[in-house]
Amino acid sequence: MIWALAITAAILIFSGESPFIVKDLDKYVKTHVVDKSKSDKIIVLLKDAKSKRKEVSKKDAKFLKELDKMLQSRATQQTEFNDLLKRVLDAQTESQNTNIAVIKKVQDDITPDEWAAIQKDIEKSLIKSDKDRLKHLKKAEIFYDKWSGKVAKTIVDKEKNKLALEAIARNKQVYIDNYKKVQAELMNPKSVMYKYKATEDELVQLRETIIKLITDVYESSVATHIELVKLTTEDEWKKIS
Repeated sequence: MIWALAITAAILIFSGESPFIVKDLDKYVKTHVVDKSKSDKIIVLLKDAKSKRKEVSKKDAKFLKELDKMLQSRATQQTEFNDLLKRVLDAQTESQNTNIAVIKKVQDDITPDEWAAIQKDIEKSLIKSDKDRLKHLKKAEIFYDKWSGKVAKTIVDKEKNKLALEAIARNKQVYIDNYKKVQAELMNPKSVMYKYKATEDELVQLRETIIKLITDVYESSVATHIELVKLTTEDEWKKIS
């Protein structure tokens, strides 16, 4: 279902690859950290963090499976959606707090010059990954447009048809806007997530930005679900859900 797609992106965009622990950081550490004992210590920390992120991803997958069932049903209540969101946000907050602690420990054993060299590799990686991000955005836009077309052909009542399409358009815009905000942060080499020894306040602010992203997309998707339930008959719902 379309809502599951949007929420999946919002939840997972910062879980599998934490914004606090840069992708391929272990490789960059091996290349640029001169003291081998420190390098080995960092690699152990990163391996442990990667293992924990896999556990978070498994938990996210369970949340999303539960959410998909809720979105398939016309009977799901707002309180049920609220309960799931709380559990998702609690898990994400715990995960990101762990990641913050890890990256602070990692940077304690890296000199400013070594981190500067690592940042150059990060910038090269960002340039290479830009195409994949653009492809994802285009794919999401096409998916929403196709789904809107299906709804337009299904809902018989003209006024309800119009309102349903407007609801989907709003949800699409929330997803696209938030995705672009994430990408702007990810693609910015000056971002806090790539900063050497960012302050506690900066890291917490980034964590809160992530939580807000998840919440915005989730709440928009739930609002769309509830509105479409009101605007469709049982038969129409089965065709569009």
